[in-house]
Amino acid sequence: VDDPDGARFALATSGGEYRARHLVFAVGVAEPWSPPTPGIDLAESYAGVRPAEAYRGQRVLIIGKQNSAFELANGMLAWARSIILVSPSPTSLSVVTRTLVGDRARYLQPFEDAMLGGGVTILDAALERIERIADGSLAVHLRRADPGDRLVAEVDSVIAATGFQAPLRDLPTLGV
Repeated sequence: VDDPDGARFALATSGGEYRARHLVFAVGVAEPWSPPTPGIDLAESYAGVRPAEAYRGQRVLIIGKQNSAFELANGMLAWARSIILVSPSPTSLSVVTRTLVGDRARYLQPFEDAMLGGGVTILDAALERIERIADGSLAVHLRRADPGDRLVAEVDSVIAATGFQAPLRDLPTLGV
């Protein structure tokens, strides 16, 4: 719509029509995003993770290597038996990039633990699938980024720290 007042948009609502030069859609709180990986429903979402002490003695695999993943790993260090952080891309550290790009320094204890041979492993690998195995634990099938070898991690819990998405609902069908 182009009208004499400069309005470019017309929005019809149950309360009448509104015209404006600019539109802002406040679509609400972001929702967790998960990759379309077979078995991803067996993973807990970052948004619904249990208290750290609930992972006492567990082998935990966290999908993701950004701030959320390192934040979870940092909180679980005192509780989990082992922690694996996995994503296809290498970890980027803010103290190396000298910007706020990359994992923040306050979450680097798991990274240090991995570098010094503690109970944390950081893998550059793609998630292929997750399946429950006979003893109730989970088999997480991975493919290393380089050289492409397949790995299987047997763990007690998987957490998807895979980011968030805006709940667009019907906006795409409206042409937005």
